[in-house]
Amino acid sequence: MKKNKDASFDLPSGVLPYCKKSGLTSFSSLSVIKKSLGTSKVGHTGTLDSFADGLLIVLCGNLTHLVEHVTSFTKTYLALVCFGKETDTLDPTGQTLKALPPPSKGNVEEALPKFTGPLLQTPPAYSALHVDGKRASDLVRSGQEVHLEPRQIFVYKNTLIDFLEPSESDPCAYALLEISCSKGTYIRSLARDIASSLKSCAHLVALRRTQVGPFKIEESAFYKDIKPLTIQNALQDLKNMQVQDFGAKKEKKPVSEEEIKEVRSHFLAFTPSLAQKCSLSPLLLKNEFERYFMNGRPLKKSMLLPFAGNDSSAQGNAEEAAVFYADNSLAGVVSLPSKKSDKYSYGFVVQKKKKEFRTFSWQDIILHKFPLEWLCKGTALSVGSFDGVHKGHKAILERVLAKDDFVRGCVTFTSPAKTDPSFSGELSSVEQKKQIFSDMGLDFAIVIDFSPEFSKIEGTSFIHTLSDECGMRFIAEGQDFCCGYKGAFKMNDLASLCRSEGIECALVPDVLLEGSRISSSRIRDAVQKAEFDLALRMTGRPFAYDCTGLEWKEENGSFWASAFSRQVLPVDGKYGVTVELTAAAEDSVELNAAALTTLHAECAVAKGRISLSMPSANFASRVKKIIF
Repeated sequence: MKKNKDASFDLPSGVLPYCKKSGLTSFSSLSVIKKSLGTSKVGHTGTLDSFADGLLIVLCGNLTHLVEHVTSFTKTYLALVCFGKETDTLDPTGQTLKALPPPSKGNVEEALPKFTGPLLQTPPAYSALHVDGKRASDLVRSGQEVHLEPRQIFVYKNTLIDFLEPSESDPCAYALLEISCSKGTYIRSLARDIASSLKSCAHLVALRRTQVGPFKIEESAFYKDIKPLTIQNALQDLKNMQVQDFGAKKEKKPVSEEEIKEVRSHFLAFTPSLAQKCSLSPLLLKNEFERYFMNGRPLKKSMLLPFAGNDSSAQGNAEEAAVFYADNSLAGVVSLPSKKSDKYSYGFVVQKKKKEFRTFSWQDIILHKFPLEWLCKGTALSVGSFDGVHKGHKAILERVLAKDDFVRGCVTFTSPAKTDPSFSGELSSVEQKKQIFSDMGLDFAIVIDFSPEFSKIEGTSFIHTLSDECGMRFIAEGQDFCCGYKGAFKMNDLASLCRSEGIECALVPDVLLEGSRISSSRIRDAVQKAEFDLALRMTGRPFAYDCTGLEWKEENGSFWASAFSRQVLPVDGKYGVTVELTAAAEDSVELNAAALTTLHAECAVAKGRISLSMPSANFASRVKKIIF
């Protein structure tokens, strides 16, 4: 059993349909993918020769274990065959070996049915197959003679799409074929054998892979960058392309923003539906057997459940199953039991990630550091200052939390988005807000520094970024929502944009207390007036002052600190408070004190200065927050 040893949280596990360009090797084509996804753990399934272009299925993260499985899929090609000339490599990169009269269109059409079904095929000498531990192509280039044994292949489809007769300027004939075949089929050899049966010779001028199993080239990254494969286009490209360009080392260039977006937008997270599409029966691992599975203990049918709604007929011939945890993350792949046994055998196991609340900056978002698997799954969000995280905010966030098919988070700010002359301080620090979000069950928060540069971003651009970079598919807001430059983007604008972009938008009504709307301003006013019970009724928790970073100094038997943070303070006076303490150092001499995490004290507020009656300096150094 193989276990994933990579502990990187953001390592994406999924599938990327990728359109390779002609002139690049399959391996070198992976460079842009590795840089775009931020991982080297990628692998392609089925090599394409450097002169060829088309679909590569790239597996990322834990799915690299499935390379052999996906490589076995049926593949479809468009192949442009040049009849009348053969090269040593059977492609345009080689040297001409011989020339013979080309067959007619009718002869080719008559021959193609003979090259369908089961066939014995001898691979080309210039191939990646290994002989005595070395590539056959390397042995041939070194002057050695290579003998490769014929292999069984299967051609499902072999159709003539277009034909160009010989001309005075070109004695060769050209046939554009569409071929569907099994793993291990060499289209170069197929062209050679078709020509040989017609007493002619041939080589490939162009080759494009258009489909691998259920994946089609039209759905691949960078497909828009290639031209349609026609006889005329291919011959023109051949004139423009020097032979030495094929497979030559290209100058390394940094990956552009457009390339990163193209890769990320075509990445497919490995879900139960994608597993079924890949001929893997999707199974759900029961919660109580997660530890059994992660430790490689024997599995039985009773530990696994089929996914509701899956097409059982589509997976009837599956020999392997993709196992998922309850949160739909991949747990691993197992071989299905035989009729005589109810036991499964392990392919590989992915350790379940421990759920943790995560925080991102706006810079993280625009630099594509948001987890790709979350982007693919989709997110439910709310945007706001969330100062004090009161009951009105919670009503909005509860709408977000209800979207349990998505990754759920919020967007907030390090400082108020609006400059209000009456603003006297924040109700909660950023760390307090993050703790509340985590306790509520959100998965992440995007915390934005409301800088002058950020304030100039238009609302439409801001929402598009959340959609493109974070996969936002649902947003919940209150009627007073606004964002963008000078707050010009209002709730009506948001609703209209969401309709056009296919994003679900929920307007959450205000929450009232004693007939009036609960708001941060109202709570701030209550705190300043020392009406702590009223503030408690609007937030659901007592007001707490975050003391992180305060330096306490002793004076006349008490300890004081300057309240330099942006948090609001009550009116000057004395208050009975609860002080929450951090853990004491292990070598603390005050053993009894070390066990205390809270204590009651008297707090005096005067002119931006806080004083506490504390037993000792040891306690003062451990003050985490003051609860009024």
